[in-house]
Amino acid sequence: MSSKQWSDLSSGLIDSIERAIQQADDDLRKVSLDIHAHPELGWNEHHAHQVLTTLMEDNGFSVERHAYGLETAWKASYEVGSGGRTIGFNSESEYSAALVP
Repeated sequence: MSSKQWSDLSSGLIDSIERAIQQADDDLRKVSLDIHAHPELGWNEHHAHQVLTTLMEDNGFSVERHAYGLETAWKASYEVGSGGRTIGFNSESEYSAALVP
């Protein structure tokens, strides 16, 4: 596939992704504010785990809670048809604290 063909193909995919994010904007904002209002330290993100897995299920994803032997890990999958593209996304929550004198 030439770079021009790939560019044409990827721009349509990017446009689709951007439209989907815009459509989910209100829900994503609510989730963000909810998690922010309930701070949790690393490895104890139980509220965030519940909020995020519920959001994914509500949007048609198959969710595996407490994935990989970790209480706060989860995996969400969404399938349409067979063959074709596979898109993966990895997200991690990291918390850090600074000591202020």
